[in-house]
Amino acid sequence: MAKRILRNPKLITFLSRDFLLKSLVSFFTIFLTIFLFFSFQSSNDVYNAPMDITKKLNVELNKLSFNISNM
Repeated sequence: MAKRILRNPKLITFLSRDFLLKSLVSFFTIFLTIFLFFSFQSSNDVYNAPMDITKKLNVELNKLSFNISNM
């Protein structure tokens, strides 16, 4: 079987072209998935809401600890 493939350059071209197309499709699929994830991550207010709550809690805790330490 391997000797047949080596003797047929058209088959080698077809197989390599098929492999390249599959590789490009998988590459662009991964690229688009990562791109969409990061684009929605930075623009989504619902995603950023827990971070805002955490920041507010940290500020309040810092104020509280500052007030307690100054008593």
